[in-house]
Amino acid sequence: MGYGIRRFAIVNGHGNNMAVNAQAARRITEELGVLVVPFAY
Repeated sequence: MGYGIRRFAIVNGHGNNMAVNAQAARRITEELGVLVVPFAY
């Protein structure tokens, strides 16, 4: 946030990590106020 980051994406290349990435994104968003969106390709 000190660098002006307000949005962030977690790009996942391994499907089994989606639950953990979603939990991390939710926690970062709640605690730091930075919008984090996890997705997989």
